Amino acid sequence: MKLKKQLEEQRAQEEVEWRKEKETEKEDRDKEKESLLSRINSLEKELQDDKKKMESEIEEEKSRALKLKEEMELKLEKEEKERKSKEEEVSKLNLFISEQKEAHSKLLK
Repeated sequence: MKLKKQLEEQRAQEEVEWRKEKETEKEDRDKEKESLLSRINSLEKELQDDKKKMESEIEEEKSRALKLKEEMELKLEKEEKERKSKEEEVSKLNLFISEQKEAHSKLLK
């Protein structure tokens, strides 16, 4: 009888130890899960921050490109006006030269 009671106590103690061990394993898994979730959240935040930074850099580049485009368009307009002005001047000078040649030719007759 005493032996039976000892066996029952030993089984009960083994079951308690087994349950404690399983509880400890569960706590360890829960801690690991929390750690992984925390890491995931941290990486997601980092990703969002990087995304915002890249979007901001893209907008800055777009702005710089647009400004450069506008500057180039203004420069081209100015150069076109200058070219037309010079063409008009050359045309007037050619007309003047023609008129002078004609007048000179009349004088020589």
